[in-house]
Amino acid sequence: LNREGAAATYGEQAQALADGGVDLLVLETIFAVEEAVWAVEGIKSVTDLPLVVSFSFDMGTRTMMGLTPTDAVAAVIPLGIAAVGTNCGRSLTDADLVVTEILAAAGDVPVWVKPNAGVPKVVGAEVVYEAGPEMLAEHVARWVEQGVKIVGGCCGSTPEHVAAIARALGR
Repeated sequence: LNREGAAATYGEQAQALADGGVDLLVLETIFAVEEAVWAVEGIKSVTDLPLVVSFSFDMGTRTMMGLTPTDAVAAVIPLGIAAVGTNCGRSLTDADLVVTEILAAAGDVPVWVKPNAGVPKVVGAEVVYEAGPEMLAEHVARWVEQGVKIVGGCCGSTPEHVAAIARALGR
């Protein structure tokens, strides 16, 4: 992956989505700062739609490329994004640490958080996530109290998880 190729590819995808009438673009599950910056550059070259950039801290409190939450946020905030945050990842305990760090680095930019429903485990022929709806909702409610503005769920989240989050937030 190089800068020109990444920018062109992300720009092409963003243009197609913009032409299709979307209201918001989400660039998520990003692991490398270079890819994030190049993707944002490509997207911004074709549209002024609001853009969320979300990193995956799948190695606990770092991405698989070694990126910290502070470094991730610092790389994309100057690019004029609408929100920054994290999705996927590992345990909710790790996510607690990541969210605190992102909030500290994001300043006035809204923070977006969509965690997995905990760590997946293979049980027989099924993948089971450790966090039930109420456990996920407890973490999400704490993050909202800390200042997170946009929440949801990623891998392992079910409609029951989303309903529990809504209840925990009084919605």
